[in-house]
Amino acid sequence: MALEGGMKTLLGYGLQLVREGLTTLTEVERMLLTDSGLESERRSRSLSTLTCSCCGAGLQDEWLECPYCLTSR
Repeated sequence: MALEGGMKTLLGYGLQLVREGLTTLTEVERMLLTDSGLESERRSRSLSTLTCSCCGAGLQDEWLECPYCLTSR
Protein backbone atom coordinates (compact mmCIF):
# COMPACT_ATOMS: atom_id res chain seq x y z
CA MET A 1 0.00 0.00 0.00
CA ALA A 2 2.80 2.40 0.91
CA LEU A 3 4.65 1.65 -2.33
CA GLU A 4 1.46 2.29 -4.29
CA GLY A 5 1.20 5.63 -2.49
CA GLY A 6 4.63 6.71 -3.72
CA MET A 7 6.94 5.53 -0.94
CA LYS A 8 10.46 4.69 -2.09
CA THR A 9 12.30 1.70 -0.69
CA LEU A 10 15.77 2.21 0.76
CA LEU A 11 17.22 0.34 -2.21
CA GLY A 12 15.30 2.48 -4.68
CA TYR A 13 16.34 5.68 -2.92
CA GLY A 14 19.94 4.49 -2.75
CA LEU A 15 19.99 3.79 -6.47
CA GLN A 16 18.53 7.23 -7.13
CA LEU A 17 21.38 8.78 -5.13
CA VAL A 18 23.87 6.78 -7.21
CA ARG A 19 22.32 8.13 -10.43
CA GLU A 20 22.55 11.67 -9.04
CA GLY A 21 26.23 11.15 -8.18
CA LEU A 22 25.68 11.65 -4.44
CA THR A 23 26.90 8.20 -3.40
CA THR A 24 28.37 5.07 -4.93
CA LEU A 25 26.88 1.72 -5.74
CA THR A 26 29.47 0.19 -3.42
CA GLU A 27 28.12 2.25 -0.53
CA VAL A 28 24.52 1.31 -1.30
CA GLU A 29 25.52 -2.33 -1.49
CA ARG A 30 27.48 -2.10 1.76
CA MET A 31 24.54 -0.66 3.66
CA LEU A 32 21.64 -2.54 2.13
CA LEU A 33 22.75 -5.77 0.50
CA THR A 34 25.33 -7.15 2.91
CA ASP A 35 25.32 -8.85 6.26
CA SER A 36 26.57 -5.67 7.92
CA GLY A 37 23.67 -3.68 6.49
CA LEU A 38 21.18 -6.31 7.55
CA GLU A 39 22.80 -6.48 10.99
CA SER A 40 22.53 -2.69 11.33
CA GLU A 41 18.83 -2.86 10.49
CA ARG A 42 18.23 -5.74 12.92
CA ARG A 43 20.08 -3.94 15.70
CA SER A 44 18.19 -0.71 15.05
CA ARG A 45 14.88 -2.52 15.31
CA SER A 46 15.87 -4.38 18.47
CA LEU A 47 17.04 -1.18 20.17
CA SER A 48 13.72 0.47 19.51
CA THR A 49 11.80 -2.37 21.17
CA LEU A 50 13.84 -2.96 24.35
CA THR A 51 12.12 -1.58 27.43
CA CYS A 52 12.69 -1.85 31.16
CA SER A 53 10.29 -4.29 32.80
CA CYS A 54 10.05 -2.05 35.86
CA CYS A 55 9.74 1.54 34.62
CA GLY A 56 9.11 1.04 30.88
CA ALA A 57 12.04 3.22 29.76
CA GLY A 58 13.76 2.49 26.46
CA LEU A 59 16.98 0.53 26.80
CA GLN A 60 20.01 -0.05 24.65
CA ASP A 61 21.15 -3.59 23.93
CA GLU A 62 24.48 -3.28 25.73
CA TRP A 63 23.01 -1.95 29.00
CA LEU A 64 22.97 -4.51 31.81
CA GLU A 65 20.60 -2.43 33.92
CA CYS A 66 18.15 0.38 33.42
CA PRO A 67 19.95 3.73 33.95
CA TYR A 68 16.72 5.31 35.16
CA CYS A 69 15.55 2.92 37.89
CA LEU A 70 18.64 0.64 38.13
CA THR A 71 16.62 -2.55 37.57
CA SER A 72 18.75 -5.40 36.21
CA ARG A 73 17.79 -6.79 32.81
